[in-house]
Amino acid sequence: MKTLYIVRHAKASQNITRLKDWERPLMDMGIERANKISCILKKKNNCPDKIISSHAFRAINTAIIFAKNLEYPVNNIEITTEFYGNNSSGVLDIIREQSHEISSLMIFGH
Repeated sequence: MKTLYIVRHAKASQNITRLKDWERPLMDMGIERANKISCILKKKNNCPDKIISSHAFRAINTAIIFAKNLEYPVNNIEITTEFYGNNSSGVLDIIREQSHEISSLMIFGH
């Protein structure tokens, strides 16, 4: 059975006007929650074969937290612009394009 994990980025700062939306960093609370959830997944042996993340800073950082806690190589996280914005067909295309050998995929978006 194939498994798809769809993860929304952790809580990000909202009141930083000098940054573009995709540059917003994670809040401390978001980092804590991402660590907590990814550790729960690790305990249940829910480790993905592949991780793909939006290019937005907050999504990448959430993916990195999960990757480290799930012992997934951070350098293997695939980054895409397709997950940013309202491009649901782009997300579906990326999911469909994955190798049949991947049994679990984790995507990080918005």
